[in-house]
Amino acid sequence: MSDSINKDYSAKWNGYEWDGFKSLSILYFTTAILCWLAPPLIAKLGPKLSLALGGVGVSLALSTYLYPFKYGLIAAAFMTGSSTSILLIAQGSYLGLVSSKETNSRDTGLCYAIYQLAPITGGTLVSLLFSGKENIPRETRNILYPVLVGFGFIGVVCTMFLRSSKSTAKSPSPVQVLKQSFQLLTTKRMACLTITCLYTGQIYSFMSNLYPTSVGYTKVFGVNRKQYAGESGICLGIGEFSAGVLLFLTRNNKKAERLLFIGYILTFLPLALLCATLLGFVDGCYQTQLFRTIVKHYPENTAAPFGIYFSAQAATMATMNLFSSGCGLHVHCILLMIGCSIGTIAFFVSLSANDGRGVEDETVDTRDKTNSICNGNESKSTINIDSKAQSELHSIDTSNGDIKFPAHDVESNNV
Repeated sequence: MSDSINKDYSAKWNGYEWDGFKSLSILYFTTAILCWLAPPLIAKLGPKLSLALGGVGVSLALSTYLYPFKYGLIAAAFMTGSSTSILLIAQGSYLGLVSSKETNSRDTGLCYAIYQLAPITGGTLVSLLFSGKENIPRETRNILYPVLVGFGFIGVVCTMFLRSSKSTAKSPSPVQVLKQSFQLLTTKRMACLTITCLYTGQIYSFMSNLYPTSVGYTKVFGVNRKQYAGESGICLGIGEFSAGVLLFLTRNNKKAERLLFIGYILTFLPLALLCATLLGFVDGCYQTQLFRTIVKHYPENTAAPFGIYFSAQAATMATMNLFSSGCGLHVHCILLMIGCSIGTIAFFVSLSANDGRGVEDETVDTRDKTNSICNGNESKSTINIDSKAQSELHSIDTSNGDIKFPAHDVESNNV
C-alpha cells in the first residue's frame, strides 16, 4: 500500500517516500515503551473506557491512508503505537477480571478466536479489492479504509455494552501499578514468560508483515501476487482462529499448556515456512497459552503482566521490522527456530516457578499453618485477638493436640 501511495505522491513530496517497515518499527517501539505507562492509565480509567479510547486512536490512525500527507505515516505510526498499547493491555485486563478459574480456558479461547476473525474478514476484503491490480489506485483505497475505519468505530460502540467487571477491590494508584510492573519483572515466572513473549513478537512480525510482503513481491506469482498477499492473510487468520478454537475445546484439560508443544513441532516442519495457515496456528498456540497463563496466575492484577507481555512482544517486532530489509528470508527462518526453542523452554520453566502465587495458594498455606497448630506441632501457640471481638477470653492449651478451656477467666488478650 505504501508503494502505491509513493507513486501517486512522489512529485508532490519532492521524492520523499513512505517506508512501511520503518513505520512499523516506529509503531512497535512506541508500543513497547508505552506499554509500561498504559497499566497506570487503565487502573485509573478502567478496562472498558480504555478499550474505547484505544479503539478510537487506532481507527483515526487508519484514516491517514485516506488523506495522505508527507509525514502522515510517521504520525500514524506514533498514534497507532500509543493506542495499541492501551487497547491490548485493556483487553487482557478485562479478560482477567471477568474470568474465573473455571472459565479461564473457555474465555481465553473464545476471545482469541473472535479476535482472529479480523484478519480473515480483512484478508478477504483485500483479496477481492486487489485482484488483478499491480498498483493500488486511490479509488480502491477509498473503498478499503472507510470500511476498516467504520468497523473500528463499531467496535468502540460495542465496548459500551460489555458487562462490568466483577472486581470490587480498590484500584491502586498509577505509581503503585507502575512499581508493581517493575517488581513483577524480577520474579522467576514473569522473567521466563517474558522470554516466550519475545519469541511471539518474532513469529508475529514474520507472519503478519514479512510473509505477506514476500508473497506480494514474488513476481513468479504473476499479476495476482497482490491478491495472493491478501489470501495469505486469510490463511494466517484461519490458523490463529483454529488455535483459539482448540483451546476452547480442551478447556477442561488440566494440562492445556501441552498444546504449545504442537506449535513447537510445527515450527520445524518445512511446510510451516511456506504455509500461512500453519504459521498462524503456531503463533496462536503460543499466544493463547500466554494469555491463559497470565490470567490464571495474576487474576487480580492483569494489567501489569500484560503490559510486560505486549512490551516485550512489540520490542521484538520493532527490531524485526527495522532489520527486515537487510536480512534474507532464510536468516529469518533460522532465527525463528532458535527463538522458538528458547521461548518454549522458558515457558515450561515458568510453570514450575513458585513466585507470583494467587489467592488460592495463600489460602492453602494458611490452612496448613492452622492444621499444624491444632495437631500439636507447636507446644504452645499464641494468636493475638482483638479484645473487642469477644466479651470473654479463655486460655487454650494446645499441648498434645488437646484443646482445654480452664474454668477461670483471664484478662490477657492472648489465647
